[in-house]
Amino acid sequence: MNIKDLISKDNFHHQFMDLMTLEGQVTNSLIEALMKYNKKELLDIIDLLEMDISSVLDQDQICELMLEEYANESMLASIFINLGDQELYLIDSLLEEDQLEGNFKYLPVRFLVTSAFVQMYKSENGYILKMSDEMKNNFNLIDRQALMTLRSAQLSVTEYSKAAMNLYGSLSYEKMKSFYINHMTEIDEGIFDDDILDALFVGQFVKEQSFYLYEGYFLSQFYSEGGEEEGIKLAKNSKPYYRPAYEEFIKYSAFDYSQSTPEDEDMATFIYDHVKADKVKVENFLFGLKDICAFGRMQDAVNDLEDLGYIFESRDDIETFSQLYQALHNNTRMWSNHGFTPKEMGDINSIKVGRNDPCPCGSGKKYKKCCGNPLTLVH
Repeated sequence: MNIKDLISKDNFHHQFMDLMTLEGQVTNSLIEALMKYNKKELLDIIDLLEMDISSVLDQDQICELMLEEYANESMLASIFINLGDQELYLIDSLLEEDQLEGNFKYLPVRFLVTSAFVQMYKSENGYILKMSDEMKNNFNLIDRQALMTLRSAQLSVTEYSKAAMNLYGSLSYEKMKSFYINHMTEIDEGIFDDDILDALFVGQFVKEQSFYLYEGYFLSQFYSEGGEEEGIKLAKNSKPYYRPAYEEFIKYSAFDYSQSTPEDEDMATFIYDHVKADKVKVENFLFGLKDICAFGRMQDAVNDLEDLGYIFESRDDIETFSQLYQALHNNTRMWSNHGFTPKEMGDINSIKVGRNDPCPCGSGKKYKKCCGNPLTLVH
């Protein structure tokens, strides 16, 4: 990795980056840097890192206690094992350099800056990233060699959790662990004991994720506005789970991944032939069409096409689009089907499965020990 990998010529997140910058002179002192934040910003950092500091204290007292918390070896270790490769590269670069300057990409710096491990200042050439002397000392004291194996396991668990949430939307804690263990066995990866595995699944929430843990269930942030019961109900439904081989499953850790199908290609051909709007807007429409298939109605897609300036010119065009949409819908992976497409779910429901037959979910287990086990419905 090179620092150029973290530099963007056109930073589309500059408005968010500017909100994270500090005013005044660049400083080597952590306490001086912390004093540049207002009290609300300090309390947000305390909340993010779960520091045990009272909000009723004055700003000077809060900064002094934060200084002590940043030296907490346990807290730093839990953060370290959750750092992504780009974040860790930035940390290492700042341990060696006085400061870094450029128009940095947003995602690699977001957590490091919002947690105040690193401070960011505006400059003529974009932004300056600075790590205080105290934080350099704290990170240098970490037993990195001892933590690297644990970090690898933590990142594996986090990537797996992202894939499961993108594919299923919700999943019981026990199923998440069980699916993970089965996949790790499939690819012949070592598995930690149950206590460490629990610590890893919970430990990933040291950083903000696109999902959360609620009453024994992993839930997508989609359910965070009071929709938890709906998410739990989905996780409890009796449908089997789509469980592809690990190589395919883990691709879903990317939020924008979906399998390319002939139905995708047919729809894309129709749209490109008929819609003459800006290419980027058309591509965004096609990208969002899978979500409409999974969560919306065909009318939503028609409305979006009208927003692009396209109006169906004939009944034949309407019928063709309807057929293409239905085909795409039937081959779209859906949370409501635990990752199966409607077509796959229809095929499963049409098959009469004996208790000793292989489970149609693809787990490799007998039906009676997998989806046909009534105990699976209570998790």
